[in-house]
Amino acid sequence: MMTKESNGEAIVLLYTLVATMEQAEKITKILIEKRFAACVNIIPGVFSRYIWKNQIEETGEFLILIKTLQSVAEAAVTEISAFHPIRCSSDNTSILWD
Repeated sequence: MMTKESNGEAIVLLYTLVATMEQAEKITKILIEKRFAACVNIIPGVFSRYIWKNQIEETGEFLILIKTLQSVAEAAVTEISAFHPIRCSSDNTSILWD
């Protein structure tokens, strides 16, 4: 587990994937406006291969990297989940380090 600090508080790097730039822009704008993220990066051209309904799927996606503080990381994940286009039982956001 990697730990970074900003003014004594741990920095957390979250990430999630979305299908379109519009979805990425919507999520990242909300996170910045609500101060749930200090910085976000949208990385286009991510190739994903996964199982969906027992079929192997391949698609291009946009990776969103979200840098936030540990004190607001859970709120950021909740906010992402509220606006994320995919609704499934597993979390659509992962914590890279805390």
